[in-house]
Amino acid sequence: MHIKQFQKQYGLTNRDMAKICQCSLPTIQKWRSDEVKPAGPARQLMRFLDYSAEGDPAKLRQVLSSLNQWVGTQPPEDMEDLGRLENSMTEVVDRIELMLESRRKERQLAESEARYRSMVEGSRNPVCRWLPDTTLTYVNDAYREFFHADGADLVGRKWIEFVPEEKRAPLMAIVSDIIRRAEPDMVVHESIGRDGRQVVQEWHDIPVKNERGEVSELHSIGYDITEVVELRTEVEELGNVRRSLMSLCEQPFLIFNDSGDFIEGNARFQEKLAKNRDWQRLADMIPDLSEKPLQRLLKRITSADETVYKARIGEGTWHLHIRLLKKGGTESHYLAVFNRMEAPGDIDTDSRIRLSKEETLPGMLPMDPHDLKEQLVAVALENRLERAFVLCMNGKTGVMAPLVEWSREGFSRDLDENQLYSGEVLPWLEKRAFRGQMIQIDDVTRLPRTARAEQEVFLAAGLRSLLLLPLEAKGNLVGLAGFGHGSPPRLWHQQEMISLQGFLKILKAQLPAGAACVEEDPHLVT
Repeated sequence: MHIKQFQKQYGLTNRDMAKICQCSLPTIQKWRSDEVKPAGPARQLMRFLDYSAEGDPAKLRQVLSSLNQWVGTQPPEDMEDLGRLENSMTEVVDRIELMLESRRKERQLAESEARYRSMVEGSRNPVCRWLPDTTLTYVNDAYREFFHADGADLVGRKWIEFVPEEKRAPLMAIVSDIIRRAEPDMVVHESIGRDGRQVVQEWHDIPVKNERGEVSELHSIGYDITEVVELRTEVEELGNVRRSLMSLCEQPFLIFNDSGDFIEGNARFQEKLAKNRDWQRLADMIPDLSEKPLQRLLKRITSADETVYKARIGEGTWHLHIRLLKKGGTESHYLAVFNRMEAPGDIDTDSRIRLSKEETLPGMLPMDPHDLKEQLVAVALENRLERAFVLCMNGKTGVMAPLVEWSREGFSRDLDENQLYSGEVLPWLEKRAFRGQMIQIDDVTRLPRTARAEQEVFLAAGLRSLLLLPLEAKGNLVGLAGFGHGSPPRLWHQQEMISLQGFLKILKAQLPAGAACVEEDPHLVT
């Protein structure tokens, strides 16, 4: 190998070669320009290094050992020169080892930097590096796009400029503390994006120290947690509302899960039922509601319906109005509202589950609509209602329209007298009405997806809560009687259900004995 190639292979300068070969620097320069040829020992050194070592420090050590043995076999007159060559060989091997180790570290560093840059540039989260005064020295594309509308380079600007002005002073105090401690930290603060939208970001800041151990730069990765903060605030507000409602509710109620384990009960539940009893689950309070009976009971419940369960608790008989509060995830939550039964005969003794279905009463007589309205008003005032109404079905078209209604505000035309309702307009409602079931809606905004049409109609009429009971004649659906309430939502109790059932019996006894309330399009009573 030519001396130039040898020097390049091992990173040796002319001065290094002169020291190794024990000759002058001009001799090496002449050797490189082919003006002279190297001496025998120098050629032997290059041959050993080039053909035996191939740039591997471990092999170079083996070469040095072989060279030592070779030196020992040479004539005495050459020993002095060979001894100097051996010393030079040891030195150059040490130098080459350091050189190769440095090159390996440089390659590893370059590969690491390439991977880091690829990862950072491809990140969807903003990443930046900045000086202690918040001047940006590097930003990735995500950072640039978030804080600048046209994607301009932000290096040289201070990121503190993207923070609301009133938040800057306390934030700079936090930055100074991070630099003083020289330890990684996490900081949450508000930022203003390129469109002026204010967001909440969580920044993970990592100090970078110089050779003197001082923080010269900081590396930061940001995460947008605006939705998390808003949801957390909403949950806290809902918790406050829930606690307020619990304190105001006059009826005992309990929240429990699929297994019947108690989650929370209000003060009335503790006062009237639990008292000092060590109840932890429904089966403790109501032995009949063990695991399998409870599952059969809960299976009937949807987000818009309820099941009423009759139970003996202590010295009294109670109705449990059970509704689904939350479904999915690890468990579902249910609400049970307790109503003390004064007349237990209103529930089918053959079944503890009341289906809210009335038998059709035979023999109906005509009744003056004005007398009907008086009956309706009496029921409404007795129960402190906001609205009460009767919808009747046209026997020919199957369309429902208001027959008579009352409002506490003093007007009787809550709905347009020309507005008609049918199964096409209110499919969810009509399906349950034809089953003969009582329809209890505490909050129309919580109706299932299949009841979106009903939700829109009720909200447009200013109704937030509804209690409806089908009106049947000879097994046919002929109308609906119901109570309504505006905002806030109203939780319907047993007393209102009993009153509605009583009014329905009066209504059935007075209406014609046909398959419909009226044969022509009905109209409102004014």
